[in-house]
Amino acid sequence: MLAGPPEGASGSVPPAALVTREEPAVYRGRQPTDVVPGANVALYRDDALALGGYDERLGAGGRFASADDNDMGLRLLEAGCEVHHVPDAVVLHRAWRTPGGHARLRWTYGRGKGAFYAKHMRRADPYALWRMRDDARARTGMAARALPRAPAAAAGHALYLAGMLAGAAEWFARERADARRRPQPRREA
Repeated sequence: MLAGPPEGASGSVPPAALVTREEPAVYRGRQPTDVVPGANVALYRDDALALGGYDERLGAGGRFASADDNDMGLRLLEAGCEVHHVPDAVVLHRAWRTPGGHARLRWTYGRGKGAFYAKHMRRADPYALWRMRDDARARTGMAARALPRAPAAAAGHALYLAGMLAGAAEWFARERADARRRPQPRREA
């Protein structure tokens, strides 16, 4: 996924949206990073439907407006599917975002990513918690390293991290509230 030509005087593509790896790869099982880029993915319909489709709470138009691609990728890998990176399949990502929108975008991406991590956290399986911890450490380090030379970039990493923590907290709060509203099964005496 490469950046398309700028649309307007300052159109840009968020760097996180770009995939520039040139070597083919096949991913199986859980990965330390996300391997499904949302803007350039092809899925077998039957596989996607067998997994319940995309989670509509995540991604554009959802309560948490990102990480639907991360969620689908993890569920595909956990279901035993392979994810192939094919560098010859090129898509140009529209470069329409303005610099003024980057702060909101960092928050939004982080919030969705936090919800994604929270969705997959389980007491008996610390994988998503480890991924979130590693992501938080990386964001903290990137912010600290960027601060002296690029304060705006440092602020972007900090906003992403804050959004991630807020998204995870909101996901847990909503799940708890939804569980209280669900009818409880009757116990037979």
